Parts: sequence; structure tokens; C-alpha cells
Amino acid sequence: MRSRFWLLLCLLLIGCPGETSDIPLVDAGTDPGAPSDPGTPNDSGALTDPGKPNDPGQLDPGPELPLTDTGTLDTESVDSTEDVSEVTELDAINEVTDDGGPIGCIPGTGCFLDLCENNAQCQSGVCLTHMGDRVCSKLCIDECPTGWNCVEIDTGSGDGLFACVSDLSHLCLPCHDSSGCSTTVNINICVDYGNIGSFCGASCEDDSDCPEGFLCDEATSAQGDTSQQCVRVDEECVCSSTATNFGLSTPCAVENFYGRCDGQRTCASNGLSDCDASVPEEDVCNGLDDDCDGTTDETIDVVGNDNNAGCHADASCFANADGANCVCHSGFAGDGLDCLDVDECIEGLADCDENATCTNTPGSFECACNQGYSGDGQTCTDINECLEGTDTCSEHALCTNTAGSYDCTCNSGYSGDGESCGDENECSNGHMNASPSTEALTLTTADGVSIHAELRFPGGPGPHPAVLLVHQFTQSLGQWDPYLESLHALGLATLTIDLRGHGNSDPYIGNFFDMLTDPNAAPLDAQAAIEHLQNDARIDNAFVGMVGTSIGANLCYVAMEGAGSIVRVGVALSPRDVPILSMLDVPEPDGLSFGSIYCIAGENDSLGLQAATCVDFQPLCAAPNPITIIPETGDHGSALITNHPSVWPDVLNHLENHLLDSWIPNVGHDCHHYATCTNTPGSFSCACDPGYDGDGVSCDDIDECDLNTDNCSDNASCTNTMGSFSCACDPGYDGDGVSCDDLDECDLDT
Repeated sequence: MRSRFWLLLCLLLIGCPGETSDIPLVDAGTDPGAPSDPGTPNDSGALTDPGKPNDPGQLDPGPELPLTDTGTLDTESVDSTEDVSEVTELDAINEVTDDGGPIGCIPGTGCFLDLCENNAQCQSGVCLTHMGDRVCSKLCIDECPTGWNCVEIDTGSGDGLFACVSDLSHLCLPCHDSSGCSTTVNINICVDYGNIGSFCGASCEDDSDCPEGFLCDEATSAQGDTSQQCVRVDEECVCSSTATNFGLSTPCAVENFYGRCDGQRTCASNGLSDCDASVPEEDVCNGLDDDCDGTTDETIDVVGNDNNAGCHADASCFANADGANCVCHSGFAGDGLDCLDVDECIEGLADCDENATCTNTPGSFECACNQGYSGDGQTCTDINECLEGTDTCSEHALCTNTAGSYDCTCNSGYSGDGESCGDENECSNGHMNASPSTEALTLTTADGVSIHAELRFPGGPGPHPAVLLVHQFTQSLGQWDPYLESLHALGLATLTIDLRGHGNSDPYIGNFFDMLTDPNAAPLDAQAAIEHLQNDARIDNAFVGMVGTSIGANLCYVAMEGAGSIVRVGVALSPRDVPILSMLDVPEPDGLSFGSIYCIAGENDSLGLQAATCVDFQPLCAAPNPITIIPETGDHGSALITNHPSVWPDVLNHLENHLLDSWIPNVGHDCHHYATCTNTPGSFSCACDPGYDGDGVSCDDIDECDLNTDNCSDNASCTNTMGSFSCACDPGYDGDGVSCDDLDECDLDT
């Protein structure tokens, strides 16, 4: 046996496919000197040019590994007094079994195929690249295991040493092209595996040349070349430690019916990332290349039909600062997705002679002189039937004399043919006089639970602002039925849900009371509801609020933690800090922040801490963040609403002032929410509802208590509410607030 010595084998770096040349095939040792030129190997052990790291489009190659001169021994790792020429046989560490494993070597001590980072960790003194990982090699005379070659290494003293070098050094490494996959021994290519990416192959003649899980097959490179290569079957290549350390990447694509979008997958600590390409979608007018074919806002869809980029037939797609949008053609009005012809005749936009008939045409109009007149329609000679009283115009129309006849035009606020003119009801064009509609929904949470919900609209044109209502523990969405009408009166759509384990939703798996603090239970139910409001085109998701009692109050804080949801304003009745923190999976509120939340609690709630929670969390909430502590009451949750008449009007007032303050309803009149629209012939009028004061367009609540216009007893307290007031007998008195009788505490023994 030849005496054991530590050998530093330094071969030329093999360039990573399309990215970096800094992945060493063999450990370069620890020589502190400057590395030799990696592109000019000086011994037969160098394998390939390291690639072109400076080529355009390649990734940053990352940190370089320390190198000694290529093909020479590291003098710090080899005993200079040892006569290398006296090595006459290989050490026993290089003997292997039939399957290539070491004989007489304890795995993990630097044996053949053990993982390594440098030469010093290997008993052979040689650490090199095999299938993308750094492993210990073995010294050789002229034979190596299958898939390895015995290569002479220049020791620097003129004596040649031989070590086994892998044919599969780069197999399965992510690559962009073939430049970094080959060695001087084997011509490998960057194999195209389709949309999942490209990975280095290994040249082969038959399946016996390939490791387990690979077949020798004709493969096509990312550049279109073909050759016999070891290719992965059944499973895709995974990231080796080398690929992860260098952050190697491969091109990839996402492809579907609409097209193909290119992207990249990168090796990281958690493995090969998913493809970061966009999902192709049908190209619409938005200034984006939705189907990734290199063009934007295409008018021809994927099957060859003209869809006008999603715009209406009477519209075109135009670029703007935000990308692009559909714009109706001249003579049409709308949002570009829907375009209606503008009737220039009715709108008074035509320049016809007053004695001519105006005829609307798609996108334009025509003028023609009436019978008995001559001219081009813009100028006509006149016979005045109107003065003679022979016309048949409506009393709500204007009679215009024409030559030999007359023309009737409906007055403003009326529509018709002039002989028959009907009043236009501006009030019916808004939500104030429309009936709500209800939809039963089944929402699926992120963990697959089915949640029963009801979505109700106030009627009229949308999109509508909305409020999510979450009931308290052990109740159901029916808790909110008495309050929906007042919310609809504000123009709000309402979404009520049954939390899991409640009402008609799926049951809660586990201890029922655990869901009060389970971050994977009720918070997921609320999240599913919020996402529905966000994605429903009938909802104006810039104006979404949330109201909750008990556990629903806790969810207001969870939903608005970090102000990360679309919920703009929250109202929490009887929240508790421990469930909030448990649902957020944090021990203390330090570092937390919430959106705008109006917190309400009873001072002496039997469950305790609700009022304290409002006070403690208030500094963490964005303004406006008022709190209301109802004194001397043990009520909590929905009881705060039912037993304290001022609470619900305060809730409505908060929603109106902070959720709907800048919302503009899509209605045909400008009457206030708390006003009644009355249609009049050719127009309409607005009048504030009882309990409000203003011109009908603007209505303010009348504080009957402050103005002393209430009818409360002298022995009662007056509380102002939205549009009204409430009376409550003072302590020591009994009655309905309007009439209060003294309680005889002595007789009652109280």
C-alpha cells in the first residue's frame, strides 16, 4: 500500500449553467495566494471553461471560493518532506465494494462519496463535485467505479497523481444554457424539461451509465441541440447543497389556454422555488400584457375572435397614465365596457332647424325638414300650426312650428315623443325607494370549512359599500336581523355569517370553547367573508366596515391587525384582550397596530376586562378610535345593543361619519341618506326625515335633549339618538322615561 498523504487537488472551476463560474469541480484548498486564471487550465485535471459570468442577463455569481493555482498541490496541505515519488500503492481507503462503497472506512470520516467542503475533510485528500454536491473522491491507478474517470493530477513536483473524477459532476444542476454543464471528459447539455425548467444532463451511451432515477435518452438542450444524456424520470431535479449555496436558477414557464408566461425558479434554503412567472390570462384593455405574447390590449382573443380587448363594440382601448382603459366613441356614453348611444336630439346637442325633425343615429344624428318645408334640415321655411292651435302636443311639451306642420318636444324632466310626455321619476333611480335583496352563500375557508352566510343589498345601482356583521359566541347570524334595515337605509350592503360550530355552518372540530382563542378557527371564517366582499364586483371594496359582538368584536381587531385587510372601519362591542392575543398568536400586544376601531363595552361586564380591553388597545388603533364605556351595566355583546338604546345609533353614526364620509352613491338624485325624495312633475324635492334638520341634501341630527324638545319626565335622563331620543327614569324612579314614579325603597325593602 502506498503511504497515506493529504493531497489538494485543484481543478478548473466549472461554470454554473447560465449564471456563475464559481462552482469548483474539485476543492481548491486554502492557499491564500491569488487564484490562477480559471479559464486557462494548466493540467489534465482541469475540466472545462468556467463559462461567461459577465454575459448579459446572467445572475450575480455570488461569493467566490478560495483557489490555489489550478492543477497544483497546496503546499500548506502536503508534507514537503514526504517523497511523493515513493507512493507505490493506494491506501485501503480507496478500496471499494462492488457497488462503489468504501471498504474499511467509517462513513462520515472522509470516505469515498462522503459530503465535504474542502480537501482536508477527505481521507484521500480530494474533495470534488459529484451530482451537484461536494463529496470525497479516492485515489486511483487506472480504474474507478462506474461513472468516474481516473485523471492524472499535476502535483507541482513533476510527479503525476491520479484521482477519480465524476462523470456526473453537474447532473441535475439548474441551468440556463449548456456552457456550464460540460467537462473536458464529457460533453453534457442543459436539458430542457419543458415548463418546469432546464437542468444539466450527463452524456451517456446506455442506462448503465446513469444513476438510479435516471435513464439514458436522447435529450434536447435549452438551445435546441440533441444528444444522449442521463435524464431524470418520474420526479424533477432537486436542489443540491451547491446549487442552494450559489442560488442557481433555471428558466421556467406557466402555460395555459391563454398562452405562456416565462419566469425563473431559484434554489434556496427551502428547495427549488415555484416558477415566478405570471399566470396567462385573456388580454383585456389595461395596458398589461396579460397573456405574455409581447403585446398589450389585443383585440383578437386566443381562438381568433374579435373581442375588442374586452371593450364595448362602440368603444376603443386607449393608453393612459394608469395603463389603459376602454373609452366610448364619440356619440356614445358609458364606462367603455358598456356604451349607450347619446340621443343628441333629446339632449339638445343637435343643430337642426327648429322647423326640422331630428333623428338620432348610432353615434350621431340627422336633421330633415318637416313636411311642408324645404331646406337642408338646418334651415327650413315655416308655417305656424302652433299659433293656430291645431297642434296635438302634450301639455308638458314644447310645440315648434314647422312648414306645413309642427314639432313637439318634451320639456325637461319629461320623456316621450312630444305628443305624449311622461314624468321622469328621479327618486326611483336611487337606493332610497328600492327593496333589499338577499342571497344565501356558502363560503369556503382556507382550511376547507363551509361557512353559511347571507349577503343583502339595499337595492338600486351599485357598487355598494358594505359591512360585515359577526355574531357573538353561541349565537347565529340571525342576531343582526333587527338592525339590517337601518344599515340598508344608509345604502350599505350587509354580509352576515355563521361562525363554524354555529347556525348552519360546519361544526367546529375540537373543544367548542377552544375556538374563542383558536387562530385557525374563527379568524379564518372572517377572512373568507372579507375576501368575498373584496372580490364581489357589486361591492365597493374601498368602503367596507366590520361590526362584531363578543367573539365578533375580537375578530374586528384580528381582521384589522396591521391594517392589512380591506376593512376600513371596525366596531367592537365587548372585546377581550386574551382571545385577541391568542387568535393573533402573540403573548403581548407590544408591536401590534390596528385600523380604525370604535370600541364599546359595559363597565361592569360579568365576564370582566371588556372595558379595560377598550382602554388598553385604544393607543394601538388608528384614528378615529373612540371608545364608549357604558357605566353601571353588566351587559355585554348583543345585550349592549338591545338594553341600551343609544348604542346602535352611535354605531350607525360612526359608520356614516367614518365609513361613508367620502362615498358617493350612484343614484339619480342628491337627497341625503336621512331625507325623503319626492318626485314632482319634471323634477324632485328633498326633505329631511323627522329628527333631522337641513335642506334635504344635507341633513343633521337634531339633539332633542339639548334643545329641550323631548318629552322626557323631569325625573328621567334624555339620551339623543340618530333621528330621535330616548328617555330613561333616573335611579329611584320607575316608568317608561316619559312618565316616572318615585320608588318607595322603604316599602320595597330595597
